Amino acid sequence: MNMAAKKISLISGLAIVFWLLPNGIGIAGTLHDSDISLTDVYQSSVAWGDYNNDGDLDLVLTGFDGINRYCIIYQNSGSPGYNFTLHQSLTGVSQGSLAWGDYDRDGDLDLIVTGLPGPVSILYRNDEGIFIDSGESLVGVWLSSVAWGDWDNDGDLDLALAGYSDVPPFRHFIIYKNDPGRFTEGQNLSTTYGVQDASLAWADYDNDGDLDLAVAGKKGTGELVTEIYKNSGYPNYSLSEGQTLSGVESGSLAWGDYDNDGDLDLALMGSSDEGLILKIYQNSGPTDHILGESTSLAGVAKGSLAWGDYDNDGDLDLALCGYDGSNERFLIYRNDEGTFNPDQEPMGTNKGVQRGSLAWADRDMDGDLDIVLTGDDGSAAVSKIFSNDESQSGSNGENIIPSPPTILDCKYSNGKLTLIWSDGADNETSSGKKTPSLGLYYNLRVGTERGADDLVAARYGTPLLGNFLSRKKSESQNTLTFRVYGKGYYWSVQTIDTSLGYSWSEESSESSWSDEGVFVDTSPPPSPSVPWWVEEGEATYSTTLTVRWTQPQDDPETKIYNYHLQVKESSSKTGDPYRLILDGDVGEVLIKKVSGCKYWKYYFAQVQAQSGGGDSVWSGWSDGIRVVRLLNVSNNLIHPRTEDNEATIEYFLIRPTWVNLKIYNLAGELVNTLVDKENKTEDDHKEPWQGGNSSGEIVASGIYIVHIETEGAYATEKICVIK
Repeated sequence: MNMAAKKISLISGLAIVFWLLPNGIGIAGTLHDSDISLTDVYQSSVAWGDYNNDGDLDLVLTGFDGINRYCIIYQNSGSPGYNFTLHQSLTGVSQGSLAWGDYDRDGDLDLIVTGLPGPVSILYRNDEGIFIDSGESLVGVWLSSVAWGDWDNDGDLDLALAGYSDVPPFRHFIIYKNDPGRFTEGQNLSTTYGVQDASLAWADYDNDGDLDLAVAGKKGTGELVTEIYKNSGYPNYSLSEGQTLSGVESGSLAWGDYDNDGDLDLALMGSSDEGLILKIYQNSGPTDHILGESTSLAGVAKGSLAWGDYDNDGDLDLALCGYDGSNERFLIYRNDEGTFNPDQEPMGTNKGVQRGSLAWADRDMDGDLDIVLTGDDGSAAVSKIFSNDESQSGSNGENIIPSPPTILDCKYSNGKLTLIWSDGADNETSSGKKTPSLGLYYNLRVGTERGADDLVAARYGTPLLGNFLSRKKSESQNTLTFRVYGKGYYWSVQTIDTSLGYSWSEESSESSWSDEGVFVDTSPPPSPSVPWWVEEGEATYSTTLTVRWTQPQDDPETKIYNYHLQVKESSSKTGDPYRLILDGDVGEVLIKKVSGCKYWKYYFAQVQAQSGGGDSVWSGWSDGIRVVRLLNVSNNLIHPRTEDNEATIEYFLIRPTWVNLKIYNLAGELVNTLVDKENKTEDDHKEPWQGGNSSGEIVASGIYIVHIETEGAYATEKICVIK
């Protein structure tokens, strides 16, 4: 499959992350425990995301069970059962945060995770479904929050991070700039506004076309704060204090247009100087965009908030979990034309969790919103998925997906691309409920070829509604401007309603920029730098390699519109003899993934630039990188009571490092530890397993997961035990 077709498939399979539903219908109903088995955790964080682009939503959770810390990615099995099994276990953390986001614009979701022990902030890169530590240097934090958002409108996701660390000034608040796929400090507010017990959320709350940021938490002075930071926009993209709200710690905040008037409102909860609070701030709208307190509900802290239209009536309802001073709570507030009424307590009256997290998603693809919940119920850790699957004859009928917008225009000037589209339209449910046009949301993607989103990624990874979208309305037209450059643009817009049904517009293209005098320099560009592999060192465990290069003396009048890349494969470290496995154009990029590489082979790359002035000379060849297999099981079917009673687990270390080697069941529960963070040499290592648990007892018959973790690498294999 060529790259364009692959990206078309990815985008049509699932456009963005954990909020977006499949085309279909929805029902109003009561939430009830699905009885799906997950690892129970508190001091936790949880998020949905289609990490493997198969069209259904997978799940990641972090947290503590009283003994062990976890970071587990569960794979959704899809139809008909929509069950969840362990896909990968990463470095376990608690009292942290996580968020999905396609930071490298390669068409799949990556993952940022923070928390204890450490503390750590680890950016995991998704390499064809396997998550690898990217090696990005971020300050480690706990009591923390992270949020993805295109802060500087250049088409890629930047990262906001806040929390407590052992690095001065201890309380941090940093915007990391993505440029491109590497992170540097774009704006550091730590010395004046560093917070712990943090909550962060991006949103274009003033509808001016750039993302603003809400932050809440506790400063080093002990002051509790909630501040809306306004984005100055082009050309500086700098955040400055805008509006101050009730300060909280141990809180949560979430943006959503609850009154469907075209601007984003804010829900805020936590422990404040006035006691426990839960407030909803209404956005005053076009004149000044001031957030004014409109609703005050029973206060809660140590929990989480999430907007979602769970009853399919065309407006956003609010889910919360936390502690109200007497009880752990899990409560759904129904939005009745702007009035919020307690509607359901799925765990029972005055029952729920604290020190937890929750998130809406249609996990079983039946068209209504389900919810995942983690936390401490007062006596034990809890992780549950609640299904919303009563009869199709719910009081508000079926949720019909909205109609896509019409693309109106595309303009380019001085390095800025402006997209213009009409309003989409929601379609009535069987009982006449729908989201008004002002309450609809939009998602965009822009690529250098049909179906691609390599300029503006469609798979955003921040929380629900508004944090990943920004829009500017004028006479039923929506506009958004990006600082991107390409020889051509292919783009489309997605309409999203409050029940999270979505639809895409027809793709539009604009490829005439090179004919408008952009390329005027006739001299060829200098040759690119010698490519290097993103993976550090001389070897890697990944069969998908990422090669990167730079272009020196980048003259804007001799803009590079294509690179020609060659990659060769060899059994020798010298590169000879070799086989050419890639020889072709890769477009206006400085990074390229090469998939299908083989174990125990070496790979080399060279690149040539092409512009309006002609072709440059070839760069030199890169150093070779060797692909090796981290984990292998020589006998994956063992019979503990026969002679065939042992599996040999082999692992190859490309450098001296520490190793964790553990056995899990399919529910993600730890069965046995074979190697517990021991330092090992660079070599081939073997460990036997005869089907025993940590107490020496033979485990039950079934499938078990072997998981190895080293510094910067992870792998899993399966073993079947038959008694």
